[in-house]
Amino acid sequence: MLPIARKVPPILTVFFVLLIHTSDWHLGQELHGFDRGVEQDTFLDWLAGQLITLDADALIVTGDVYDTINPAVQAQQRLYQFLRRVLTETPSLQIVLIGGNHDSAARLELPKHLLDADRIHLIGALPRHDGRTVSARTLIELRDKTGTPCAVCAAVPYLRPGDLPTVGAAESPVKALYREVVDAANEVYRSLIQRIFCSCLRIWVAAEFIAARLACPSALAA
Repeated sequence: MLPIARKVPPILTVFFVLLIHTSDWHLGQELHGFDRGVEQDTFLDWLAGQLITLDADALIVTGDVYDTINPAVQAQQRLYQFLRRVLTETPSLQIVLIGGNHDSAARLELPKHLLDADRIHLIGALPRHDGRTVSARTLIELRDKTGTPCAVCAAVPYLRPGDLPTVGAAESPVKALYREVVDAANEVYRSLIQRIFCSCLRIWVAAEFIAARLACPSALAA
């Protein structure tokens, strides 16, 4: 009887996600009166090809998706056609679009209720509850191709004066807000690591139990 190969415990497996980061698309921009639509179409086609070829897990766009707060219909069509293509051709891809100073927060977030909330995240402004910003809601778990959460993205958009907390003179409001985000992200990350560890530990224990049973046939009758 051949010896049973002992597998490396899953807890030792390296979890990772393949991220592609880009920003400042400025869809709808004109240069001295000339429409840049052809350039933008070429870029989006190239980017879609990269996402598909690399089988990326996540695309993160950090600001200035559009060039103005009131983009032309053609610019919005470019974005939605791009999203439809890459989401269709890369089934595990997640997309995070974060608003910049050129974007209208409301316009960027407008279609989010029509989209797959598990795969595409539109963050135009800091989320609010009862009129107060909730920075923890900017945190997005990114998953690998097995659906396992492996990273936390703090999708903080362009900050406007109304987004900033009221703090004492000794501290910068921007630093205070980012401290809140980082603290919340660390908490989520600790929870994420614990979930991964517990899941892997259960798999490992089960695998060891089965291996022990197979190594001792008499135990199978027990």
